[in-house]
Amino acid sequence: MLYDGGNKDQHLLGQHTVHMSPISTAELNPESHPFCLSPPGYAVFIPVLVNGTAPSSIRYSFAPLTYIEGQSGTGRVEHIEINSKELKAMAQARLDGLLQVTRTTNTAQGEFDEYDDEDDEAIPVRSRLPTTESLSHVRIAKPGSIRLERVLDSSGVAVKLVHPSEVTIVPCPTAQYTDASLPGPEGAIRCAGDNYLDLDIDIRGVPPLSLRWSKDVNGRRETFFVDSIEDSNTARPTGDSHDIIRSQPRIPQRFKVPLSLAIDTLGQATFILESIIDGLGNVVPLDQGKTSEALRNHGVVPDSKTARSLSILARPSISFRNCGAGNPAALLIDSETLLTLAINDGDALDAPWDVQVAYDPSGNSHTLANLQNRTLQSKSDTKELKFGVGAPGDYTITSIKGKVSNIQMPTVIWSLNIYAVLRWRCAFS
Repeated sequence: MLYDGGNKDQHLLGQHTVHMSPISTAELNPESHPFCLSPPGYAVFIPVLVNGTAPSSIRYSFAPLTYIEGQSGTGRVEHIEINSKELKAMAQARLDGLLQVTRTTNTAQGEFDEYDDEDDEAIPVRSRLPTTESLSHVRIAKPGSIRLERVLDSSGVAVKLVHPSEVTIVPCPTAQYTDASLPGPEGAIRCAGDNYLDLDIDIRGVPPLSLRWSKDVNGRRETFFVDSIEDSNTARPTGDSHDIIRSQPRIPQRFKVPLSLAIDTLGQATFILESIIDGLGNVVPLDQGKTSEALRNHGVVPDSKTARSLSILARPSISFRNCGAGNPAALLIDSETLLTLAINDGDALDAPWDVQVAYDPSGNSHTLANLQNRTLQSKSDTKELKFGVGAPGDYTITSIKGKVSNIQMPTVIWSLNIYAVLRWRCAFS
């Protein structure tokens, strides 16, 4: 710079070089990651990216989720100052946590592990920073919203804050089947065509929530989504102001979501809750493929509140064997003959079966209400039932009931009819 001051300030004459330093900036959560906490005992580290200097202190405010600006009784705002020593301690605590997660992951390779929310703390933020940038972290261990208020450099000069400078930390969303949707051994079996299987899911988190679930039938997997899970009266934040979070609370809510599932394919069916996403974008894996892996390797499903499995069986049918319109069953007077019932398409998991046979001594009744009933039970290892008859009349199968099947036959299906004085026959009616 050349300055000519005439006769004044002669000592300033000449060429001077002025070094202009860039304006230092600080940005909270530069990559706009969502954060959530899974109680108890978890914490998250919110990154603060500082450009042009190294921070000597960071000041932020913390407001609980219930806080609404301008309304009393909704909580109070805390102001926290972190000095350089505390920033170094937080950095070390974060590093220790990442090392612990790494050791746990390496130890558990090839095994099924529960979802660990500390993985959220390991979110990479610009892993390779320019020499002018540095990264600090603020440790938060309870739900609420934090707002960056001031960052000082080593000279005590405040750096410029980059907006938006606020982050909300909420409890992580959860989803699991309700206790009423946890079938016992007898409830894990259904017959194909038995209407629908009704399952209830307990979902918690900040709305609107989205659920990703899948259906695995005999190794074939389909994925489905349930979107916009929220109360119809829930008010959504609007606008772009960074004051939105403090003007409207982000309170987690609880929802009961029903799933009505068609039972139409024979085999092993598994309904898996895969992931849940809350209104802030937090994604929590629920199953991580453990259930499908167990199905492939062991053919069973572990006891889990994120997976329901059942066997879908063929519906049994039943008929008289070795008799028909052209093949009468003979019976001598004052003697007895054996009738054989054949259970068709029945699955062993549904056995044993109770079969009800109605007897009409007159052979003229047209309604089952006037018949005499007899209940027979099959053995678990056979699909045949034999019973002796020694009196004339009509014998009609009216129902068959297994562990899960229950088939009523309101009209005559198979019957044993009088053919002659000395002969009876089984025939279609």
